Amino acid sequence: MNNPMQPQLRVNVLEGDRHVFGDAEMQLLHAIAREGTLSDGAASLGLSYRVAWGKLRAVEASLGARLLQTTVGGSGGGSTRLTPTAERIVAQYSAFRDAIGAFALQEFEKHFGEQASCSKLCLSDAGLDSEQPEIPVSLLREVVAVSGASGELV
Repeated sequence: MNNPMQPQLRVNVLEGDRHVFGDAEMQLLHAIAREGTLSDGAASLGLSYRVAWGKLRAVEASLGARLLQTTVGGSGGGSTRLTPTAERIVAQYSAFRDAIGAFALQEFEKHFGEQASCSKLCLSDAGLDSEQPEIPVSLLREVVAVSGASGELV
C-alpha cells in the first residue's frame, strides 16, 4: 500500500529581504539542546561544526542577541545550552510551525482528499482516466494526407 501524499513546507522568517531564521536554524537549535554541544548537535544533522557555527552567528547577528551559552571543556568536556532568549524563540517558532503545518495539511486534504496518492491523482470521479482523448476523424485524415504527400511518417 502506498503512503498517502502530504504537504511538506519549508518556512523562513525574513526581515525585509534579509533571512533571519527558519526551519534549518530551529532544527539546529533543537539538536544542540538535545545533544548538549554544538558539535554533537551539528553532527546529528549531518552538518560540520563550522557550518553550524556560521548559521548561528548569522542568526545572532540578525537578532542582536546571543542564542548559546557555552562552557569550555575540562575533565567532563564542554557543553552548550540555549539562552533563555533562544529557548523562547524556539518555543514560539515551534508553535507557529505546528500551526502552519496543521493548516497546510487541512488545506491539502480539502483540495486533494485525505488519502491522496500519486495513483489517485490520476483517477477521475467516474473511475480510471486511462483512456486517451479521442482524436477527431477529420484531423486524422489531414495527418494521413500530409504524411502521404511528403512520404514521411508523422
